[in-house]
Order: sequence, then structure tokens, then C-alpha cells
Amino acid sequence: MQDTSNFKQKYLLGKALETALKKGDTSSLKQLIQNRININIRLDDEQTSLMEAVRAGDINVVRMLVEAGADVNAQDNSGLSAIWKAAYWGLQEIFDYLAPLTSFDLRQEAQEILPKGLVYRQRADDNFTEDFIASAAIGDSNAVLAAIRQGVNVNAIGSDGTPALVPSAFWGHIPVVKLLLKHGADVNCKTEDEQKTPLIAAAEGTSLARYPTFTSLTTDENQITVIKLLLEMGADINAKTNEGRNALMAVANAGSINSVQLLIRYGAKIDGKDNRVDTALSLAKLAGHTDIVNFLLKTRAKED
Repeated sequence: MQDTSNFKQKYLLGKALETALKKGDTSSLKQLIQNRININIRLDDEQTSLMEAVRAGDINVVRMLVEAGADVNAQDNSGLSAIWKAAYWGLQEIFDYLAPLTSFDLRQEAQEILPKGLVYRQRADDNFTEDFIASAAIGDSNAVLAAIRQGVNVNAIGSDGTPALVPSAFWGHIPVVKLLLKHGADVNCKTEDEQKTPLIAAAEGTSLARYPTFTSLTTDENQITVIKLLLEMGADINAKTNEGRNALMAVANAGSINSVQLLIRYGAKIDGKDNRVDTALSLAKLAGHTDIVNFLLKTRAKED
């Protein structure tokens, strides 16, 4: 009987919360609160109603729930609290409201990530730049050119920490890559989290041509063209991600023999090692790319 009651409360609270957050109609939520519903019952993914309101960025619903007895110190399955989520999403107003109500430890934990969250929020709210980067990622050269003509910063970092040239290189969007480079995109720009350059992204993109799902989106030839464009514009051929992976390792792992040969011709170091001490050769062996293994062995023998 208790389980049935909890399920009903969870359903009613979830629907009322959805209506309040998506439509701005808080009447159902207010009625449930007046009827003394358990405001702290766990919803999907063990989230509380307060956490959901924080994620939606609705300060009014947040206040309503807190005043109705929402537990500000509740944590989800990952140990994350409402104030942590406010900090993560850069919701300063909600953070400031919850801060004096939250325990010291949870508040301190959230305070540490708030600066990064505020940067995220600033970027996420810049729809012009976000749309520009999204257009580059899907290969919409007309939209990219229009944004450039309107003065977009071609080297701007998106809310996900990625500049436009990286995803366009990964997906092999040749016209977009050319446009970005022509208008001043930094050929050696990097993603914030992985430190991935456009060249490494293009190299990783060679793997797409080996999956039927993606063959309509890019080809090995496309990726090679992008790699050449980047190299001719001065891309650092031996640049590494924060895991120590470089472009040669990426194409060796993907199985693109033509890309491997191209990078070697341009001076890629054969024996570079990543953080796990893997090399292009060991990755090619592990992936079963015999043609690449043989080529690298012959090339290394010549160098020795």
C-alpha cells in the first residue's frame, strides 16, 4: 500500500513540476504543497523536485519548494546536491539563494566549481556564437558565412568547451573548414577538456568512414583533404591531447593507411607515446590493421 502511495505522489509531483517548469503554471504544484505532498520524494534518476527546479533555472519554483520544506542538503546517487547543480550550470541567483541554507561542506564543494559554471552560463547564453558553432559542426557553410559576416568570433569557445574548427574538422566538412581558416580560425586551437586540436579531430574522423552509419556523412578522402588543409595552414602535426594522443595515433587506430602515409610524409613522429605508453604502431597492432603495421615497421627501419 505504501509503494502505491509513493508511486502516486511521485507521479503527481512529477507532472505538477513539469507544468510549472515548462509552462510557468504553478497552480498544481501549489495545490499539492497545500495537500502536504512529500516534496522530497525521489523522482526519476533519484533527483528531487528541488534539483529539477534548479536544473531548469527557475528561481521562483526553487523558492516555492524550499519554503515548502524541500531538503536543500539532499544528494542524488552521485552525491550531488541542489547547490552543486546550481554552481555547475552557472546559475548565480539560485546559488546565492541556496548558499546560506546549505550545509558548509556542500556549499564549499559547490563554490569550487562555480567559476567554471559561470563561464559555461555566459557561453550558453550567447545564442549567436552557440548557433555559429553548431552550424559549423553540421556543415552548414551558408550559416557559418552569414555569422562571419555579422562579426562572429571564429575562435570563440562554445559552452561545451569546443571551438568551431574542431567539430567541422572531425566531420570532414571541407567548405566549412576552408571558410573558418580563411577568416582567421586558429589552426592549433584546442578543446578545453581534452586539449584536442582540429588536426587530431580530423584524424579521429577517419574512423567514421569505416562505419556504415556514417559513410553518408564523410569519407576517407574528405578527412584526408581536411588533414592536408590543416597541415598546409601550419597545424602542429605532433600536438597531443591531455591523454597524450596525437594525429598519427588516431589514424593508425582508425585504420586509415592513406592518412598514416600522409602524416608520415609531413613529418609525424612515428614513436610518439601517449600516457598509456601506446604508440601508433601498438595501436594499429591492437586494432588489427596489418597494412599500417607493416608500413610503420618499414618506415621505422628506414629511419633507423
